[in-house]
Formats: sequence, C-alpha cells, structure tokens
Amino acid sequence: MRAVRNRADARWAPSRFNFAIFRLGVLIIGSRVPVEDRADDVLVIDRNQNSVESYAVSFWLVASLSAYTQSLMVRPVGWIAATLLSVPIVLASLQIIVVAGGFVVLPAPGSDHTPFNGALLMTVFAALSAWIASTSLWSRHIGMLFLIIVAINATAAVVIRLLGKQVAAADRARGVPD
Repeated sequence: MRAVRNRADARWAPSRFNFAIFRLGVLIIGSRVPVEDRADDVLVIDRNQNSVESYAVSFWLVASLSAYTQSLMVRPVGWIAATLLSVPIVLASLQIIVVAGGFVVLPAPGSDHTPFNGALLMTVFAALSAWIASTSLWSRHIGMLFLIIVAINATAAVVIRLLGKQVAAADRARGVPD
C-alpha cells in the first residue's frame, strides 16, 4: 500500500484517479494547486479511493440507465409509473449483473474482482447505450452522450500514455512513492 504523509496536495496526484479523463484533468489543474504540508495527515494512494470520481461516475451510470429504462417503459405503464419504477429497476439490475459476473470469476477465489466487475458493467453499459442511441426514443441523446464521453476518455488515455513522464513527475512532486 502506498501512502503519503503530511502532504495535503497529494489529493491532486494523477495516480489517485481511475479514469483517464480525470487523470488528464488533474494533471492540468493539479499543477496550479499550491503545495501544502499538513502535520498528521496520511493519504493512501489508491485509484479506487477517489470519492469524487467514484460518485460522479456512479451517479452518471444510474441516471443514464434510469433514463433508458424510463423511456422504454413509458408506453406500457405511463410516464408516472415509468419514472417511479426506473431507479429501483436499474439498481436491482446492476446488482444482478455484478452477481452474475461473480459466477464467471467464481473459479478464481481470493483474487480482486474489481477490474472484472468494472469492465463488465461498462461493457454492458456501452452496448446498451449504443443500442439506445440507435433508437428513436427520447433517451437516445443520453446514449449518444455516453458514447462521446467514452471516445473523449479513450483520447485522454492516449494522451496520458504519451505524457507518462509528466504524470510520474506530477506524482513525485506530490510525494507519491513509485
């Protein structure tokens, strides 16, 4: 486990972010944040412990899937029922996908399944978004937005790869061990 002590600016280390778009953003913005030393402050450097990034992506996922579900259910049950039922249906469906994915990786107990679950959820979300974007439903614009954001993140991933030395330097400048 990597940890940084007495450095509040380590929150702006690119290695604390999971998605390339956030890493690139923090590389640009973080260079403008002043260095702060704080006594008795310990920050773990782990990609999956960035709450702002995690909650933003989670909220976006649930909101988008709820819009897809609502737009699919409008004709059979009406606007009000579709709107009220969409969030619970999405939350239950996400849990079913994670549990179903667990049966696939069950033969490998004791290992970290977080990357597999993330890849599975994003693959299902991308496939569903591509399908929704090709329909005439009102939520097709949200599906198109998802595909655009995925393309932007892929471009940011290429840029982050090309700027590997600058990313490592930004981490070192904030006290993050290699």
